[in-house]
Amino acid sequence: MRQIKQFSGHYQAIVQLIYRFFLLQLYWLGFSLLGLIVFGVFPATYSLVLLMREKSQLDAKEMFHLFWQTYRSHWKKMTQGALIWYTMFTLMCFNLLIIEHAVIRLVVWSILIYMLLALVYFLLTYRANLPVSKQIYLSFGYGFVFPKNNLVILFCTFSLYVGLHYIPGFVFFFGMSLLVFCLSKLKLQLSVEW
Repeated sequence: MRQIKQFSGHYQAIVQLIYRFFLLQLYWLGFSLLGLIVFGVFPATYSLVLLMREKSQLDAKEMFHLFWQTYRSHWKKMTQGALIWYTMFTLMCFNLLIIEHAVIRLVVWSILIYMLLALVYFLLTYRANLPVSKQIYLSFGYGFVFPKNNLVILFCTFSLYVGLHYIPGFVFFFGMSLLVFCLSKLKLQLSVEW
């Protein structure tokens, strides 16, 4: 009898976690679409990061309210950051179209991968009290400070890409929330106060 209760407790916790991931993924998709994708992805992702770090168990209504409040309050600064990131990535991708030499193309691909790492650090370490340009500057520095985390970020991002290729239905319903859950578990020791 005790084993059945223990099993049902674990089962209930797993089902609640799956429900949370699914719900947060739907919120992320909905709020990204609300911002016409280009302007909505960054604030929606930041809201997702904050909710994944939330320790307390919230019901669906409370999660939606917190997601909406975070999305709305950080929309302007996150959109400014998004436009800067879009510009940087676009310029680097144009270099891939222009440059034909293989070694230089490899260097550009390496810079693009490093920019992806910096983008993840930007989303994970965003602070509302700092200017966006300063946070982008700091996010590039974090790529050098946390080499072990870089490997985890690259592995998680590559896993999302592989999952999108082989099991797109699963990734559509759980991909971003699962990725942010894994990345939010990284221990970023940011001792510098600004």
